[in-house]
Amino acid sequence: MYDVQISQRYELTTYVSLEMIAKYAPYRTVRIIYSELLRLLFWGNPLRGMRGDTKDRNQYLEPAFKRMVSALIERDFTTSSAALEELLVFELRIIEKQLKKLGILKRIPS
Repeated sequence: MYDVQISQRYELTTYVSLEMIAKYAPYRTVRIIYSELLRLLFWGNPLRGMRGDTKDRNQYLEPAFKRMVSALIERDFTTSSAALEELLVFELRIIEKQLKKLGILKRIPS
């Protein structure tokens, strides 16, 4: 996470978080599930260049990143999990908009 903060590449937070869970979760089943979730997220990776201005995204992503890291430091796993979920939904909505613009997707159910 330190590298994400130093580089200010907050859009990588979800990838790094899922990778860490996939590597370090104490249960094999959880590691497998998060490994697969990370692989699925990488399918949207080619759309990254179409995501708009980094500065605009970071206005949303940086506070969520800081909330998640602060919660992890405090060992508040409920808050850190909620922040990660918020970031994942944010990523999903961006990818959804891009796919709609390309005419590939009609609507992701809520």
